[in-house]
Order: sequence, then C-alpha cells, then structure tokens
Amino acid sequence: MTEQIEIDFQAALKRAEILLEASGRLYRITGVNLENVYQYTRQGWQGENAELYRKKCTDLSVEIAGTAKAMKAVALSIRTATEVMYRAEMQALQLATTNSHS
Repeated sequence: MTEQIEIDFQAALKRAEILLEASGRLYRITGVNLENVYQYTRQGWQGENAELYRKKCTDLSVEIAGTAKAMKAVALSIRTATEVMYRAEMQALQLATTNSHS
C-alpha cells in the first residue's frame, strides 16, 4: 500500500514540475522572443500597420505571460495538494496499521 501511495505522489509531483517548466518556457518566450520581434520590426518597419503589429505583439506577450502565471499557480496548487494528501494518506495508513495490531 505504501508503494502505491509513493508512486501516486511522485506522479502528481512530476505533473506539477512539467507545468512549472512549461510556465517558465512561456515566460522566456514573452521576455526574449517577442521582444526581439518587436525590436526588429521597430527598426525595419514604419507606419500604421507596423504600429498595429507591435501592439498585437505586446498584447500577445501580456496574454502569454498571464497564461504562464496561471499555469505556475496551478502547478504550485497541485504540489501543495499532493503533499497534503500524501501526509494524510500516510497518517491514515499508520493509524490503520496501528489499529490492526491492537
């Protein structure tokens, strides 16, 4: 029984880590890649369409950053809930083991 609890616990933590990594990658995209596109178009493209494009880039960057922030919050919630459930299951298992020996 303890082994199954450990396996489930590790799997949930792994999923949380995957989400954290993905959110970090999204932050980097908004911080580096979209900024590079913005700067490149600013140097080589002028006019109304250029401004509209840069505004779209900025809006997209804000949206991606918000998604990354939400993903990070979900990952941290999964991690916290998993740890709480793990402790509760281990405590319940210990109580069941203790009671069955009584």
